[in-house]
Amino acid sequence: MASLRGYAYDVEISQVLHSALGIDYVYGIAIPCLEERSAGVDLAKRAQEIRRKAEGELGIYLMRCLNDLIMAMKHPHDTAFHCQRALESLRHNCKKRFNLETASERDQWRKLGEITGFNEHDVVEIRELSKPVRHGDIVALSSEKRAQLFLKTWAIVDAVIDNA
Repeated sequence: MASLRGYAYDVEISQVLHSALGIDYVYGIAIPCLEERSAGVDLAKRAQEIRRKAEGELGIYLMRCLNDLIMAMKHPHDTAFHCQRALESLRHNCKKRFNLETASERDQWRKLGEITGFNEHDVVEIRELSKPVRHGDIVALSSEKRAQLFLKTWAIVDAVIDNA
């Protein structure tokens, strides 16, 4: 148990390759709803747009958001938690970008809503599903519910990348 020794590393097996037996199997890594969503996206252009916004303190919030979305993809039981945390990072980005440090959280969410076209009610389900996980409980999500959370969260992230 690496954690008991104070070691932090991951081992990931993504492929089984045995030339002599003719085995070459790559384990699935795709999230179908996200794969479909990004099918027509020019990835080089999008990566360049993200890189421009990933600089400085504001960029840390965006990169944390994207990292949480990766964690949401890798950990199905924690999807709602990581989607909510991704959105919280965007709220903090908004707070800093628009000098709203003294504004209420509600006003910060409103500003994020102005930028994205989403409002607080649009993210209530994500927030509510994240609460038990945040406190150590398990929330089982169907594939359909998980897809809904991903698509809504990514729509908000895309709007921030495009409009902020």
